[in-house]
Amino acid sequence: MLCMHLHLAPAFLPFALRGGRLAVFLHGIECWKPLGPLRRRALLLAWRLVCNSQETRRRFQRSNPVLAGLPLRVCPLGIGSAQEAREGEGTEECKEPGVLLVGRMDPAERYKGHDEVLEAWVEVRARIPTAVLHVVGEGADRPRLEEKARRLGLGGSVRFHGEVADHRLESLYALCSFLALPSAGEGFGLVYLEAMRAGKACIGAQGAAEEIIEDGETGFIVPYGDVPALRERMLELLCDAELRQALGRAGRRRYERHYTEQAFARRLSRALDA
Repeated sequence: MLCMHLHLAPAFLPFALRGGRLAVFLHGIECWKPLGPLRRRALLLAWRLVCNSQETRRRFQRSNPVLAGLPLRVCPLGIGSAQEAREGEGTEECKEPGVLLVGRMDPAERYKGHDEVLEAWVEVRARIPTAVLHVVGEGADRPRLEEKARRLGLGGSVRFHGEVADHRLESLYALCSFLALPSAGEGFGLVYLEAMRAGKACIGAQGAAEEIIEDGETGFIVPYGDVPALRERMLELLCDAELRQALGRAGRRRYERHYTEQAFARRLSRALDA
């Protein structure tokens, strides 16, 4: 029995106590804090523990030293869709330089980097007046971020799209210049895979993103919270079409080699193999 979320694991305790083979998949922030007794018990009884990244494993073990000795296999995620077959999507860009930021806007998740991107965008807009920042996602923190954009004088250069349908999101990936999500709290970061699938370079922050983005090869890694470093990398990609397109092509190749649904299924099968 595979439980794909830690929050559900206690419900499988009777199954595990009867000798059933329970596997639990850990994703990130839900296990980066000391666990309560029921969740600890479920993990101690689990036949197999799997997680999505080395970052998730490190932070789980640091927060739960009593569980640190349990074998925990790393199995990076993968994505795929019918649109995946559209080879070359993403090689065309919108005429106006556009940066895409995709992420939930929740007061408890300000680690995702929206504030830092907005602060960096002040200088980006001054240097490249036609550049547009597209922000996709919803949440209770959206009004604060919209007000911050107004206060910074960013005007129409920042567009908040809210939640969008899958086909609209794919269009935004296809038309953007690159993705920027300098988050410190991702257990993995599926949005990086979505951008790579579309042939786009990525900017991420130190953490799990380092396991997906090859710094200088498929995008850039910046120190979390370092607005000047983020600004310079965004300007570098916006000003150098040849570079960002080369990084995007390399990202697409990396996606095809490592992060398709089929690649994930093979990894998961190996991780669950007795």
